[in-house]
Amino acid sequence: MINKNLIYCTYFDSRYLIRGLTLIKSLRRFDKYSKIIILALDETCERKLKQLKMNNIEIINLYELEKTFLILLNAKKNRSKIEYVFTLTPFLFLFVMKEINNANHLIIYLDADLFFFNDPTEIYEELDNSSVGVIPHRFTKSLNKKLLKFGKYNVGMVLIKNDTEGKRVVSWWASKCLEWCHDYVEDNKFADQKYLEGFFLQSDQVSEISHLGANLAPWNIGNYNLKLVNNNIYVNEDKLIFFHFHSFKLINNKFVIPNFLYKTPVTNFEKFNIYHVYLEYLKKEIIDSRLDDFIFFESRQSQFKIINNIFIFLQYKVQIFKKNYLKYN
Repeated sequence: MINKNLIYCTYFDSRYLIRGLTLIKSLRRFDKYSKIIILALDETCERKLKQLKMNNIEIINLYELEKTFLILLNAKKNRSKIEYVFTLTPFLFLFVMKEINNANHLIIYLDADLFFFNDPTEIYEELDNSSVGVIPHRFTKSLNKKLLKFGKYNVGMVLIKNDTEGKRVVSWWASKCLEWCHDYVEDNKFADQKYLEGFFLQSDQVSEISHLGANLAPWNIGNYNLKLVNNNIYVNEDKLIFFHFHSFKLINNKFVIPNFLYKTPVTNFEKFNIYHVYLEYLKKEIIDSRLDDFIFFESRQSQFKIINNIFIFLQYKVQIFKKNYLKYN
């Protein structure tokens, strides 16, 4: 795929560095030339990214973003670290829009824990004449009532053109995130994500992406029949384009498959054709980029976070007992 009008952006810290780099490697298999802008959320992450000297990658730091949007410093004072990171999402779009100043560009935000299995062009083609594209969570029926409060749409991939309608939507999103952006549900709001539903009220140029292979994830995989045809995974009749590896955590040298968080059983097909493939890419990235220290750092952070929630900790232990994991080495 060669499209000079695509620009990707993402952000992550040193804890997510391995996943962020694996995301980029997976994307580069299908799009070798589009610019990718990475917001490095800490100095360790920024330093390592710059050492790698990757082609067509621009690295910015938090100071640069805050210098461009000084109003962020007020928000930084009244929310937690993760809530502040959520607040940054629309401002990263605004930063890219200022930099390129070209209405023909499509800007695509990606969460760091995504992985591309196929060319994403089909997703972009769905936009057609629209300026904004969002992807539904598509929760399984049993989860929909419980989880819809977190948002009909997932912020894992958001597509916005650098045109008048796109700028209007992003500016509204940024203003709302400044007002309120917290890691809990309140008054029909949740983080930066629940605001995606409001895009449709800001512009008639917003599209809902219908491709089932876009953002397959633990919360929706139970909806579909998966099959392998000519080395391609199909989600019903759509090719799997990218998977969202949310909560795929390393615990005691084991990557635990997180389906249990969404009451969905783990199938061998999913375990070996999706999670195993991702793990092999993670391991290769650790070797290629010399990231051994980072994987142990990530493991310690994951264990610390889970141990602080005894209920979640016990659930992960049960999954290890059930062998719903893949060994790191």
